Amino acid sequence: MVHLAPWNVAESNFPHESELEQQLTFLLKYAILAPSSHNSQPWKFSVESNDLAIFPDFSRSLPVVDPYHRELFISLGCALENLLVAADHFGFKTAVDYLPEGEEAGPAARVSCKPGKEPFSRSLFHSIPRRHTNRLRYGPISIEKELLDQLIDCRRENDLMLEIVVGQELKSQVGELIIQADQKQFSNKGFREELAEWLRPNIGKVVDGLPGYTQGVSTLPSLFSSMFVRGLNIAKGQMNKDRKLVDNSPALTVIFSKENDTESWLKVGQFYERLALLATNIGIVQAPMNQPVEIPELADELADLLGRKGRPQMLFRMGHAKPAQPIPRRPLEEVLI
Repeated sequence: MVHLAPWNVAESNFPHESELEQQLTFLLKYAILAPSSHNSQPWKFSVESNDLAIFPDFSRSLPVVDPYHRELFISLGCALENLLVAADHFGFKTAVDYLPEGEEAGPAARVSCKPGKEPFSRSLFHSIPRRHTNRLRYGPISIEKELLDQLIDCRRENDLMLEIVVGQELKSQVGELIIQADQKQFSNKGFREELAEWLRPNIGKVVDGLPGYTQGVSTLPSLFSSMFVRGLNIAKGQMNKDRKLVDNSPALTVIFSKENDTESWLKVGQFYERLALLATNIGIVQAPMNQPVEIPELADELADLLGRKGRPQMLFRMGHAKPAQPIPRRPLEEVLI
């Protein structure tokens, strides 16, 4: 059975009368609902006294598509943002220490949590279990400028920039970079083998990876998706599919950072997840199309095309569609250390 139980976390089960460590552990039930590359869930967590720590799990890295762990740390940043939103909601004051033991070892972030703050009911908390990456085709309805402005205004990080592309000509030019990236990646056998390792059937014991239904694949074909991707060069089919997805997406959005280091990657993940939660709140769906950002020369072309000096870190499309289904999550017990 595809493991979706973590998505059923209930606010009412917060252990108000329990010890602080149990309360902080409960917050992690929201952290693990964050998105991650290939749904690899490359995180571990520890709880000690009034501190929560997020660690990278390099055994779940993607060495072909993400050799420097950039997307891995972006994923950790997404989990961190969920954690902070949940802590805020339940009345904790938080302070984040990024890479407290340096970049070579130790946690990606340590969060000090102190109870006593007035709970913030207007937060994005209730969007956490409703946020799902929607990889299917979007409707042609444009996104209202007022909603786009809300997304722009949720940026808190001064060293990050957001570019939302809605003009058809520029959107098509960005789309061509996505198509070029598809050609390069899917023609690479190593890339296909790595992706195939994370494709999952729609049935069976599934706690991570990408079930077929995320791509609109029904149950029977999903049993063979991994073998199909591993054995065939499907670049042309993927290019055609992505061209249609871009054409039917009202907006393409890019997050840039001034620096291209680990702390920046974590903050990109926080910003992206905050955008995704807010988008969920206002009825917008989204999905990464990060292919050009994963290839350095195409990332540079994307920055030049959009007239930005920073480094593109996330490229995703936004639009309107029916809500997507949740995808598997490992139980919290598996990621606690």
